[in-house]
Amino acid sequence: MPQSDKSRQSHNSSPPSKSGVRRPPALNIPGHRSRRGGPGDTEEEQPSISFTNANGEAYSVIGSEEGSISSSKGSAARKHKSTKQWAEDVERELPSPVIEESRNGSVSTASGQSMLSPMQQSFPSPERRHSTIGGVSLPVSPTTPERKQSLTAQTLASLPSAMKNYSRPNSALEVNDEKTEELPDSPRKNATARPGMAERQGSVAFDVPAGEKKGLAYINEEEISPPRSSLGSFSDRRSSTSSYRRPIFQSRRLTAPVEKPWLLKKRTMRERWVSAFPLIGLVIGIIGSAFITWRGVSILPNKNLCLVFEDNFQGDTINSTIWSHEVQVGGFGNHQFEWATADSSESFVANGSLYIIPQLTETVVQPADITDGYTLNLTSLGQCTSTNSSDCVITSNSTLGTILNPVRSAFLTTKNTHSIRYGRVEIRAKMPVGDWIWPRIWMLPKDNVYGDWPASGEIDILESRGNDITYTGNGRNWMTSTLHWGPSSSYDRYWKTRNVRMTEQTTLSADYHKIGFEWTDKYMYMWLDNRIRQVMFIDTSANAKTFWNRGDFPERDSDTQELLVNPWTEGTHSAPFDQDFYLNINVAVGGTNGWFPDDVGDKPWVNTAPSVAMRDFWNKKDVWYNTWPNSTARGMAIDSVKMYKKCSAYTTD
Repeated sequence: MPQSDKSRQSHNSSPPSKSGVRRPPALNIPGHRSRRGGPGDTEEEQPSISFTNANGEAYSVIGSEEGSISSSKGSAARKHKSTKQWAEDVERELPSPVIEESRNGSVSTASGQSMLSPMQQSFPSPERRHSTIGGVSLPVSPTTPERKQSLTAQTLASLPSAMKNYSRPNSALEVNDEKTEELPDSPRKNATARPGMAERQGSVAFDVPAGEKKGLAYINEEEISPPRSSLGSFSDRRSSTSSYRRPIFQSRRLTAPVEKPWLLKKRTMRERWVSAFPLIGLVIGIIGSAFITWRGVSILPNKNLCLVFEDNFQGDTINSTIWSHEVQVGGFGNHQFEWATADSSESFVANGSLYIIPQLTETVVQPADITDGYTLNLTSLGQCTSTNSSDCVITSNSTLGTILNPVRSAFLTTKNTHSIRYGRVEIRAKMPVGDWIWPRIWMLPKDNVYGDWPASGEIDILESRGNDITYTGNGRNWMTSTLHWGPSSSYDRYWKTRNVRMTEQTTLSADYHKIGFEWTDKYMYMWLDNRIRQVMFIDTSANAKTFWNRGDFPERDSDTQELLVNPWTEGTHSAPFDQDFYLNINVAVGGTNGWFPDDVGDKPWVNTAPSVAMRDFWNKKDVWYNTWPNSTARGMAIDSVKMYKKCSAYTTD
């Protein structure tokens, strides 16, 4: 058959069909003939495969020149658009019991007739290559990157003109005549055809005329599709619709400018004012509401408030008409570790401020006296201010584990000079630095109208800790405000009236802060720096619960089984906080009342062993004393104290 130069090109260069899809080259395989259209064309055979299934029904597959596959079973015939569809149909026609697969991956019918085999993994990936005949993939020898070229007609010209039988065993080319030609890189040479080889090896034989060698070509593995069925591996061919592209969307929006006639109309001044009035009113309302709210919370009206005292500490001594010292070693009910003194080394005025500085007791006694063999009797010295003798005398005894208070500090009070019932207290102060230091600004009742503590109440305006901000129990960047109240010490309900506030990007010891307390018969209010920054607010108005109702006290004391009696029945709605209270300022150290909780911050003592708590604290001096500065920073500095009270009546308007 005459061939043009282009017809002798490789499979990859085959001309496309009318639909734009490259069709497989026509191969003369016995069993079917067709003619290509066009003058001068000769009759050519199309690729075909025939076999009989287990039921004895004849089945043939014929490849058309358009690249599709036709199949027939008996008298029925169908046309398949692709080898993939044909393979799926063959699988349905030949169920698994009819098909037998050999070790090398070939497939045979129950009658023993060889069929299309799956692509045999003869060579390791990715160097495996394949050849195709009529769209059917067959493995051949691997090739190197330098030899990635098609098997052209010139290469195949050396093959004999006799019919060739190309089979898969060991990827060799078997011929049915006496001569054997080796394909490029074939691992076998001079292979000869043997009877039954195709059936034994499971290969598929195609008789290729010498004139149609152009149909046998190399292609890369990437150029063929993976196996789609158990019957074989095929090169899928795209349909003519694969070249269809969706047209680009074209907007139908008008390109002409959108007319907005209302913008062209000039509004009158009246119309502009009508539109502006609602906006102006809204802005004025927001500003006015914000100002009224700020004004209402920023200051307490000074109506009926009278100044009780103001101390700016401008002299060089503490004003004795305002302040006096508490002197004792009893720990003020909290088992604190300091010895409260009136010595000028622990409390003094300098540079316009009052300083309360904790010092080590070993500065006034021998270090050995602190732990053993020393008795401190403040009563005999005429210094003790407590009515409880145990608060005035202490003896160190190493056997018992009792020691002298290891730290000396100061406690200033207005107990004997000034007190208020409702009013306001303002203090500007800077808190101390150092582990286990406990600064306090607080108030106690002058006359204990409702009984001993806490029945007559306690007002803690500010409490803090000198520990660093990393202390998980709230260090010197926290302020705590608390009210203590209850029928007895066992039923102190302070935790119902306690709140805290953290400083913002600073600490209470970094600079001076303003601490405020406002007190009326309707509320009690603590704040930090300004009135807007609330720390705690307690409603004591007639609409609020009384403190007895807030407490949810049991009917009987759990220890004595005695009835719990309301101590505030004779008081007002805000009792016990309806009597005169005086102001206290002190710097404590340690204690076993729980202000420094156990197992927090490597505390060197435990609250459950008060008799030896001071000793354990003192034994860790080398640890905690290193956190105390040598300067006045270890103490509290106060540069202003103001106290106000109601002038005419003890009720608010």
